[in-house]
Amino acid sequence: MPLTHEPLIIGILACLPALVFWAEGTRVGKAVFQFLPPLLFCYFVPSLLQVSGVIDASKTHFYFVATQYFLPASLLLFGLSLDLPALARLGKPAVMVFLAGVVGIVIGAPIALACVGSIFPSIWVGKGGDEVWRGLATMAGTWIGGAANQTAIKEILQTSDSLFAILGVVDVLIAYSWMAILLYGAKHHTRLDAWLRADNQILDDVAKRLTDYKATVTKPATTQDNLTLVAIALGGVGIAHAIGQTFFWVVLVCTTLGILLSFFPAVRRLEGVGASQWATTLLYLLITALGTKLNLAGIAQMPLLFLIGVLWLCVHIACLLLMARWWRTPFFFVAVGSQAAIGGVASAPVVASAFQPQLAPVGVLLAILGYAIGTYCALFCAYLMRWVTLIAT
Repeated sequence: MPLTHEPLIIGILACLPALVFWAEGTRVGKAVFQFLPPLLFCYFVPSLLQVSGVIDASKTHFYFVATQYFLPASLLLFGLSLDLPALARLGKPAVMVFLAGVVGIVIGAPIALACVGSIFPSIWVGKGGDEVWRGLATMAGTWIGGAANQTAIKEILQTSDSLFAILGVVDVLIAYSWMAILLYGAKHHTRLDAWLRADNQILDDVAKRLTDYKATVTKPATTQDNLTLVAIALGGVGIAHAIGQTFFWVVLVCTTLGILLSFFPAVRRLEGVGASQWATTLLYLLITALGTKLNLAGIAQMPLLFLIGVLWLCVHIACLLLMARWWRTPFFFVAVGSQAAIGGVASAPVVASAFQPQLAPVGVLLAILGYAIGTYCALFCAYLMRWVTLIAT
């Protein structure tokens, strides 16, 4: 008999992310998590507990609370961390290359979908055709922004749990394969910089400016700081639910509110006491709740979805390289701009550090920008894919 006691189930699910991160620090965990991200385990361990009959999370309100409150609060806090002055200090080429990568993701999805659909028309058959673009839109959300944007798009477009789970696997396979290529490129960036006709002196200047700025805002959090973050997050979610009649509007109001608040220096400095860490914590609790809804039915769709993902990534890479060559931007900004979109706030600093450890904050800044615009861009991408689907069918 599965566990049905709600407080106990919530306690188990809340402990799982902490256990995953603890395991990451062990000797075996370091070897495993080198290839499989902690986020993936936060998806699939709750799913295994649910499918195997250990727990019955359908008897709890954890999923409802996580999607309706944790998710919009996470998006608001990530937007709050958006430091536009610091982004400006990176220089126009860095931001332009990142945005070119975002454009590549937005247009790459409908291009890849149209190409694969023209060769394998079975992808359009029945309900599957309409379902595919909804699922791929969630992948656009996580590639441009992160898991919070991905889940927001899933809830807005009502993507099926089975397809969402499959695309989670496709995402990990493609994203981490690409990350490995970028890390290899970091070791041989001199040749790539020569092809891009770039000047690497800019990297030393950027590293110094960002290191100096971070030192001015980082400080230990006080109880007042933590209460302020809770007030902003939950207060913003309350306002969003009061204004928005649908989940779509709740997400957009929270995202927009976070971006608007980031223009106030006193509020933006809350990043120095852990605004994005709070957002990430809420995000992992959300992912754990989401995992109880996942199953891998329909795994046969994966080869076609993987092919779409690879073609999609190729369009993204082409846009990055064209913009970088136009601006004569160092390969560093190509790699970090791409990883900030495809990988997110967790892995972008890793790629940045492969060039220079002092440059890790660049990955964080660009990834947070992706979180801020991810939902908007993914919805536009969904519109383009829906248009392609309607033409094809």
